[in-house]
Amino acid sequence: FDTSSVYAYRAFSKNHLSCPLTLRQRIASKLPVVFRAETRFITIYSASNQILTRSDSEISNFEQNDFMFFSNAAGKLLLMTTKTLLTGRGELVKTTTDPEYVTVMAKEFDTVAQLSQKLGQAGCLPAVGKHLEVRDRHFFTEEYILGESLRERLRLLGSQGDSVKICGIIDRLDEWFRFYHGSFSGNALPVSKAYAHLFPLFRDCYGNTGVALLQKGEELLRQFENDYPVVTPITAHNDLWPGNFVMTEDGFIVIDWERATENRAPFFDYFWMIVATAIESLASETENHDYAKAVRIFIECSDAVSRHAIKKLKAFLSGMGIAETYLLHLFFIFFMEWSVQGFQVLGRQTDMDRLAFGELLHYANILNLTNPSITRDPIIKAFANA
Repeated sequence: FDTSSVYAYRAFSKNHLSCPLTLRQRIASKLPVVFRAETRFITIYSASNQILTRSDSEISNFEQNDFMFFSNAAGKLLLMTTKTLLTGRGELVKTTTDPEYVTVMAKEFDTVAQLSQKLGQAGCLPAVGKHLEVRDRHFFTEEYILGESLRERLRLLGSQGDSVKICGIIDRLDEWFRFYHGSFSGNALPVSKAYAHLFPLFRDCYGNTGVALLQKGEELLRQFENDYPVVTPITAHNDLWPGNFVMTEDGFIVIDWERATENRAPFFDYFWMIVATAIESLASETENHDYAKAVRIFIECSDAVSRHAIKKLKAFLSGMGIAETYLLHLFFIFFMEWSVQGFQVLGRQTDMDRLAFGELLHYANILNLTNPSITRDPIIKAFANA
């Protein structure tokens, strides 16, 4: 970290780092930047601006004090000039230190470009630019997005207990997804094909531990498919949680499309968007930001945010002509899909996978889906009355 870029760091901190919530964080935020800079995420990068316009093997005329924002463990780098960071206007450049990760970034770039043509400005997607190759390294340009992470906004509202504003955000997310979902039409896909990926993934991830749950999931999907044999597929984002929504002056912009997959049912994306929004805000009300506890609160529907979220889920199904009674079935399938998200991408279980699997067990037990001979119905009543 070079203290000559202190203004750039402050702009970076304001736009991209979590707000200081604890007393220790607030005290640290008052220290001089040189003592608190997040060197893991930020450094000074020397590169030529000509990298955006030249494709030959010689890169010269190096300019100092370009800015580099390290984004994720896979080696994706977001590069931009200090001016862009300070003004909030300009381009950023994505590249990677991992040659194998280039294919992922190229797929994301192409997906966003195709969706942008399909949705237009109202789609609220990143504005992608060019895909360039210089010295066997790939670069992807994109318009810099100035805004606030929805996750941070929900954490703040959750800590304040402002359920009215949180419910308002859920309404806005519902409007965005309905527009997105409504832009897809064409040949319907058998429900079983739309979920063909799920059960093999679940079997590979959990083996014998999840056999009973796997069988119940397959049974519930067959029951659903008997009444609703086909679905209009979408390009699923597959990670539509608040951290991937940026709030700008013009509305939401959805980022991080690297997991996007064509020809998927819309249920996981919509359910995860609504459920993750609710539990992110609810977790902010718990000690140590306890997601597991937040999920339990949500399932019990004992608060205004959870009840409002369930209403939206029901309304979404009704809008597709699906009976509300199938919410319970699709919620089980949703938990299954949630529990393999990390495994699907990384080839190993993540902490969030394990949390989701634990909540799947809890949900199955409450609904007696693994033991239908026992009758317990408080959660069914809670969902019905939401």
